Amino acid sequence: MAWKSFATILAFFLFSFLNACTPGPPTASVTASPLAQETSGLSEQINLLATQTQIAVDTASAQALASTTTPIDEETAAPVTPTPPSELLAQVGPFKQVAREEALIAGRVTGLQASPDGSILLLSESGYSRFKDGAWTGYFTEEIGPLVGIDPSGRAWAAARDGSQVAVWENDQWIPYGANEGWSPLSGTTGSPVTTGIVNGSEGDLWLATGSDVRRFDGNRWQVFSSEAMGMPVVGSPDLTGIYTLVPVSGTGELWVGRCDWGNSGPDGGGGIRKYNQGTWQEVDPSVSSGCVTSIHEDKEGSIWIGTDSSMIRYSPASSKVEPINFPSAPTGSRFGYVTDLAAGPDGDLWVSLGLCEEAICYGGEQLFHFIDGAWQPVGEPTTAGGQKLLFDSTGQPWVVYGGSVFQVIDNSLQPVAGLVVQAATTGSSGEVWLVAQSSGPPTLWRLEASQ
Repeated sequence: MAWKSFATILAFFLFSFLNACTPGPPTASVTASPLAQETSGLSEQINLLATQTQIAVDTASAQALASTTTPIDEETAAPVTPTPPSELLAQVGPFKQVAREEALIAGRVTGLQASPDGSILLLSESGYSRFKDGAWTGYFTEEIGPLVGIDPSGRAWAAARDGSQVAVWENDQWIPYGANEGWSPLSGTTGSPVTTGIVNGSEGDLWLATGSDVRRFDGNRWQVFSSEAMGMPVVGSPDLTGIYTLVPVSGTGELWVGRCDWGNSGPDGGGGIRKYNQGTWQEVDPSVSSGCVTSIHEDKEGSIWIGTDSSMIRYSPASSKVEPINFPSAPTGSRFGYVTDLAAGPDGDLWVSLGLCEEAICYGGEQLFHFIDGAWQPVGEPTTAGGQKLLFDSTGQPWVVYGGSVFQVIDNSLQPVAGLVVQAATTGSSGEVWLVAQSSGPPTLWRLEASQ
């Protein structure tokens, strides 16, 4: 009890002291590099003291528990050795902490991705954190602007908040691209002017989207394609927000772009789909040349599945055949208004999330379906807030994270297996499932034990 009281007092003191000593954000500088987060000597000493205290608390607790259950033979008992900090890892259900260190998060989390070198990248608005060799390192892009993403070469891209330029971190320096390099300034932007995400084209080019256009980088210059230039002009209220979906199609080498326009009540039309083919923009089919398009997925057989605000569509590039698939019936008093996510499992079956609408409002939650053999099979119950994320491990087992829990999908039902508040999740190149999540402490990195 004495150790627990001391640990509580010390933890309170350390928390108060560290909060008082935490430095403010770095000063902005156009030519500064992403800043790796460093720990001062004093902070290292405080962290070491806190770690040693935790070891002592854990050891004392274990000794106290043993003394109340099994008598100790003083002559044969082995000396108690404090457990190294690296081995004091928690496990919640089948998920185990990879490290006790807190994930370095600056700003809103935008994603988690596995890097080809084996490291894990946690992306946020203000930069990214890399977990490698058992430790986090933070890189912040605030001196340039919000992080856009990490391209396939591992380079970080950031966009100026005023939309005047985009820059890439390469050869230990920021290389800016402005009007002289084809980048058209974005006017009237607030927050992040560029949609998060870098898409790799079939020709080694890079693509990204803004709130008003789509942009292509050929390695030297940027080329800007407005909605009008793509043949999908904005129709309706100028207050609508356009969100673009960019998907490279491996079977044809084309880049497909869909647009959905959003208002206060949900999706409100859009520009349909266009495809970029050898320098020109073309229609895919008249049936998808207008309307809200939220998802595009190419399956392993080469068919293209399109999620719209009225149905799911299957398109065959070989035959140019279009097959609309109506949404299933929704619970009484509601309707399914659009596709929120569309993905395929290892066996090729589709898994589709549909947005649940109530009357004219389409921000009412979502329902996950397993679309197999032409039938909609509901998975679990509808959620009220949405935000579900579906992943598959190395065995093909589906997992769903949302609402402060992790679920295993068994016979199209959701079985809760771990009480973790997940901020980001991804599947590694070998099929391992990674989470940045909170249990009883700050967010740390977790891995699915079954997928090791």
